[in-house]
Amino acid sequence: MNNNINKTKSEPTKITVVILEDNATLVKGMLVELDYPDIRVCSVSDSVEIFLQEIQNHLPNIAIVDLRIWSAMHAGLKGIEEAMKLSPNTSFMIHTAYDDIENFHEGISLGIEAFISKNIYEKPLDEIVRIVFNGGTYYGRFLPAYLNMVKETGTRLAFEKEEESAKDILTSAEQEIIQLFEKGFSQEEIAEKRSVSIHTVKTHTKSIRAKLGVKSTSEAVLKYRLIKNS
Repeated sequence: MNNNINKTKSEPTKITVVILEDNATLVKGMLVELDYPDIRVCSVSDSVEIFLQEIQNHLPNIAIVDLRIWSAMHAGLKGIEEAMKLSPNTSFMIHTAYDDIENFHEGISLGIEAFISKNIYEKPLDEIVRIVFNGGTYYGRFLPAYLNMVKETGTRLAFEKEEESAKDILTSAEQEIIQLFEKGFSQEEIAEKRSVSIHTVKTHTKSIRAKLGVKSTSEAVLKYRLIKNS
């Protein structure tokens, strides 16, 4: 299923989205949730093969992935990094009916920007899409459950616990920015709040990821929390 719209120069930039989902009722609801002038659903696929082709065709801003369909072919989130390579600027969001902390753990390590429960939307889907598009992350109830598991078992992400404190690793400006990311602010919101350019925020974000040795902002936020609370 493809919804292609020819944009004119006068039209505002739309957030482009591709979806992997085979439940027709759920798809109908998602399309209603995403029916806004600033969002364009380019395609809905019911198989991994078609979904991957649609990512190559559209190079979307956002890809919403049904975990059950993906797992049937790849066992958990294995292989999703290959999908990411098809469109490096696409942010991936996992849509799942399961409270699967193991897949959440793996997803964060891979740079997944959002985990959404099919059972209950704690925030409207269109708002989550905008948060991720603007450089933020959204994990809903998955994050507290994961942090609780970390506390109880000592499990970590794909990195080892740093001996340095967060204050030793990051500058004061970088700490302020990572704390705002932690609170759910987007890059644009952080730039406005700190009265700096979006370029400055992006530069600081790149430095934060490099210093913490991670690939994504979402992983940086989690690593910062673990270091800060250790």
